[in-house]
Amino acid sequence: MTTHGRFVHVILAAALLGGGWSNAWAARKPPGAANAVQGTILRHGKVEMRLEVAPQPQLTGPGTNLVAEPDRLSGFVQDGRYDVAIAGGRAEGRGPRGQVALDLIARGEHELQVKGLWNGEKVDLVFSDRGVSGRLVHHVSGGAKAVQSCRVSVDQRKGPLVLGPVDCLGQVVPLFYTIQPAPVLHMHEPGVALLLLAYFSSAPSPPPVG
Repeated sequence: MTTHGRFVHVILAAALLGGGWSNAWAARKPPGAANAVQGTILRHGKVEMRLEVAPQPQLTGPGTNLVAEPDRLSGFVQDGRYDVAIAGGRAEGRGPRGQVALDLIARGEHELQVKGLWNGEKVDLVFSDRGVSGRLVHHVSGGAKAVQSCRVSVDQRKGPLVLGPVDCLGQVVPLFYTIQPAPVLHMHEPGVALLLLAYFSSAPSPPPVG
């Protein structure tokens, strides 16, 4: 926790090896992806979740159980339920606050652009082993209209870490994230990318008191 006591510190500790994805994505599945792999997410040092990649990407924790199968994202995060079909480089369905209609665009071997509508709001993010960058709309709390437009710059490398802010309009201090160990996360895999998108765009937990 920083001296300001107002940063959101997220540590994503995992050895994510990707896996389970069909067609072109399955062809690029890294060696050993069939092995069970999982990591841990902390937010404010208080909220703990588990991110599992094999046998399929899944995010679980308090108020959260979201699964990314090869053809569907389903389940719920802290602020609502998702039911999204994944096929042909597209993700289409519904989130807790509206329509999901995304293009999943592979940019080289280790980069994925996610562009379109997420919960009825525009999103344009790039996921890679170097981090996550772009724009999204972040749910604040208190209803469907309580949202903020955010710039995601979680792309600063420091050894095995990727870190940086999610800077949202109206916030005095940006949210701050650390992801580790970045070189083996395979954040460009569609399932992992969609789980992270759902997590980044959900309402954050309140900061710790005291």
